[in-house]
Amino acid sequence: MGPLSVPVPRCTEPPFRIVLSYPRESKEYAKRIVEQLMRLGVHALVFNIGSTRVGEVTILGKGHKAVVVLGESRFGRVACKIRRTDAVRDTLAHEAELLRRANAVGVGPRLYAASEDVLIMAYVEGEPLVKWLQSAEATQIRRVLATLLHQCYRLDQIGIDHGELSDPKEHVIVTGDGRPVIIDFESASVQRRPRNLTAITQFLILRPGAVSQHVRRVLDVANVQEVLSCLRAYKNAPSEPTFKQLLLHLGLETENQELKNKV
Repeated sequence: MGPLSVPVPRCTEPPFRIVLSYPRESKEYAKRIVEQLMRLGVHALVFNIGSTRVGEVTILGKGHKAVVVLGESRFGRVACKIRRTDAVRDTLAHEAELLRRANAVGVGPRLYAASEDVLIMAYVEGEPLVKWLQSAEATQIRRVLATLLHQCYRLDQIGIDHGELSDPKEHVIVTGDGRPVIIDFESASVQRRPRNLTAITQFLILRPGAVSQHVRRVLDVANVQEVLSCLRAYKNAPSEPTFKQLLLHLGLETENQELKNKV
């Protein structure tokens, strides 16, 4: 079955109602979501795109606090994040605010609009980072990882801790044009000490497994202890000099300069 575009008002009917009111089917809650979607400029939802099954249809994704459905809107194709009926938080306002702050430093999918229960974001099409790494060329990997580390550094600098980058399998997407995008800020916080750069570097370089072995080989990292020392120095004093020192030991200083030149 191919993609199914459904006008938003029809989504209060089965089999789409369960998606809008997941996990407890509720026509009243579905109507509430429909009103917010239409107010935010979404005129249709697209089902049977994605690998997450909810009832009789598939959607882009499902987390502990929300489901994500492809939408058609005045912004073009978008990702619609809809708060679950059993979510601990009674609003998505906190996530929206942190995503706006991340957007301001060039991080995360662009947030177009938000309401109490719905976020409308740019639809990021691509592959999860770990899967992408398996087939990408060395030059591409170096460029993408340099960009990703810069994004994590910028998040650290504005005081946002993403919270999921120690295992970013579902939280970093690489687009078709080779751009890494950090997604899903529902666990993000400004109350914790930011550790985005240290978390992603530990996963990519230090955590035992096939991913770190592959990345170390591509970056030609010979001395893991030196990388660990750089991370400790950065953790104690997160700054541009300690960040640059880490890039130097990862062999990404050339890509760092190219990124600065683009800015």
